[in-house]
Amino acid sequence: MKKRFFSLLLAVAMVISIAPIALAEDTNANGNFVEMTVDGTTVAYSDPTEFFAAFTQAATAEVKLLDDFAIPTGYHVEVAEGQTVTFDFNGFTLSKSDSGAAIENKGNLLLKGEGGISAVSHCVKNSGNIQIDGGTYTTTQINASTALLNLDAPAEMTIKKEGEEVVVTRPNDLKKMKSLHGLTRTLIYNMVIGVTEGYQKELEVNGVGYRAQKQGKKLILSLGYSHPVEMEDPEGLEVVVDGQNKIIVKGIDKEKVGQYAAEIRAKRAPEPYKGKGIKYADEVIRRKVGKTGKK
Repeated sequence: MKKRFFSLLLAVAMVISIAPIALAEDTNANGNFVEMTVDGTTVAYSDPTEFFAAFTQAATAEVKLLDDFAIPTGYHVEVAEGQTVTFDFNGFTLSKSDSGAAIENKGNLLLKGEGGISAVSHCVKNSGNIQIDGGTYTTTQINASTALLNLDAPAEMTIKKEGEEVVVTRPNDLKKMKSLHGLTRTLIYNMVIGVTEGYQKELEVNGVGYRAQKQGKKLILSLGYSHPVEMEDPEGLEVVVDGQNKIIVKGIDKEKVGQYAAEIRAKRAPEPYKGKGIKYADEVIRRKVGKTGKK
């Protein structure tokens, strides 16, 4: 009888000791995808709307993913000016399936841990202070790190990374070397801006019956021809149609963005009489006065 009693008591003790461990291991049992620590208090969230509302109110926050998190359409993680955030991927992925950056940083941001960000166009748009201490950052359009490595710099120039700066040095002060020096510096600067902020070019479609629309990765233009004009989005670029008459070309390569925008414009360059056609949003068309008939 005593043996049975002690056996039962031991079994109860084992259940009690195991239960807290099981609960601790299953931190995501109720669908929480992220936890945030503010002023020493940690709160887990399963509702994206509640998380974003709390996040914008925190001056200093430590964010830790508990599961893969797909950012809802129209949202992004914005670190405001003066805000300090540590974002731990914790082995999971933060993803964004629509246009725009997954994270926009205007304050102080530290990204760390295994996992990372997967986005269509930009992983992080930065205009503040950022430190990257881990993570993998990829886009479905192009891998930003590859663009930085593809610079075909002049052989005469010496390029070194010193701390947080990229330094370009020329061998002498000859006119040609000065020109190459300035060119190399500008190309590197454009790359840095491209992968941190991105480039975009806006065009407007003007004319009765003229319009633009997107079908998957195809841009469909109705420009008064007998057939619609179809253009496939080039690799590394994203084309967005706002309404029926506004086209936005986005990408990290300044040259590619400008070139493709020019190709779209060339499909129906604006004419000088009524201004019908495709023009850049900031372009001013010099108008001509049409000839009047004889009276």
